[in-house]
Amino acid sequence: MDKQELTERLDQTFDELSDWSSHLTDQTFIAETRPGKWSAAGHIDHVRKSAKGFSKALSMPKDVLEATFGMGNHSERNYDVIVATYEKTLNAGPISQAAVGGQYHPRDLAGHQRSEVLTALQETGSNLTKALNKWSEEDLSRYVVPHPIMGNFTLREMCYFTIHHTLHHLKMLREWH
Repeated sequence: MDKQELTERLDQTFDELSDWSSHLTDQTFIAETRPGKWSAAGHIDHVRKSAKGFSKALSMPKDVLEATFGMGNHSERNYDVIVATYEKTLNAGPISQAAVGGQYHPRDLAGHQRSEVLTALQETGSNLTKALNKWSEEDLSRYVVPHPIMGNFTLREMCYFTIHHTLHHLKMLREWH
């Protein structure tokens, strides 16, 4: 996918999650989807935190990004390969919070309104696509950022992951509601 398609897909994906969630009642929005599992609000907050971290990386100067994470040294994988790799990782067994890092765990959202959570999601998506649009096509394939469980991704690959990750959580929510 080129940068324009990535931007469109990211916008569409965030809109789809937001639109679907806006139809839930406030009570359903903050209730666990299953005993001991995240609520819809929790899933959205997790997606938002993940995307926000990537957006921050995209906002870093190139030299800082290179000094912090290095440069790509692998053949760039397409969307389908990123999806298959992520699904294989998920199917291998539970992923611990220690492996992922607590910064991606949703905050307690019981007292928050749906509009507040969805506004934060939309702002994060907007910031992500604005930051993405500052990069050239070539640089999206050159610079890397780390994924907490899957290793380094080029910026383009991380866009693929972000699209799929958002859709993955939306799929779970649709199945549970």
